[in-house]
Amino acid sequence: MPAVESLPSIFDYDDYRAYLRDVLGERRKAKRGYTIAQLSKSLGFSSHAGLAMVLTGKRELRGEYIEKCVKNLKLSLRQQLYFEAMIRADRLSTSKRKALLQEIELRSTKWEPPASCEGVRLIDFFLVQQILSLFRGYVPLDVVQRHFRYQVDKRDVEGVLSWMIERKFVEKSPLGYRINRSVLMVQDEMPNASGKQFHKDCLAMAASALDSDAIEDREFQTYLVTVDSGRIPEMKRWLKKLVLEAISEFETELDGDTVMQMHFNLFEMSNRVAARGKAEI
Repeated sequence: MPAVESLPSIFDYDDYRAYLRDVLGERRKAKRGYTIAQLSKSLGFSSHAGLAMVLTGKRELRGEYIEKCVKNLKLSLRQQLYFEAMIRADRLSTSKRKALLQEIELRSTKWEPPASCEGVRLIDFFLVQQILSLFRGYVPLDVVQRHFRYQVDKRDVEGVLSWMIERKFVEKSPLGYRINRSVLMVQDEMPNASGKQFHKDCLAMAASALDSDAIEDREFQTYLVTVDSGRIPEMKRWLKKLVLEAISEFETELDGDTVMQMHFNLFEMSNRVAARGKAEI
């Protein structure tokens, strides 16, 4: 059985570059002759110079390299959330960065969505959460299963519930299951494999709803808008505010009888023409 690699605790850091430098140092101690070139290759860099520039602050860690770091370092979802938060916080002042990371660490101890390797799909997990939120008391297993709008095996639902009970997201009694509302939290999109698959599953169900749901029971709107790319973060904040307002207005724990999927997507539809700085649609 291969030995478990001993790496620094990521939660002891507020600078992802310092963390990666210490990871390199620990691997050098554990493996004689281990070099930055070997770490660079495992993270997908074409040469060690690219990683060296990241470690010295001359370049940011982005995109596919973040995913490869997560995979190579075998970070849990909680650790990944913190690692990505360090990257996002890189340009903040020291005090703001520490405040953000303290909040992320605190929240992530309560919220760690299941990875697909644990046998629990995010799409099932979130739907179970919403179904249980419809009821005031305990809900029998067969009632939870009946509220799924897509085919799901009873054992899969039990697996989700067991996972949630283990983490105290849900309470169980002879009468069924009940949500623990003091624990569950909602997070923004996380760019990991499990999170991406969740959104793909949601989009697949949305596509099927176009054929299966009556028009009075659904609403699909699509718009193309031209915006200044510098205002995209502001646009995202505006949409999140709109979502929260809609949830506050319509979600009920007392007399709701249906779980609705409200899915907002914002992505670029154009091919940018670098020479002119314009977009073609």
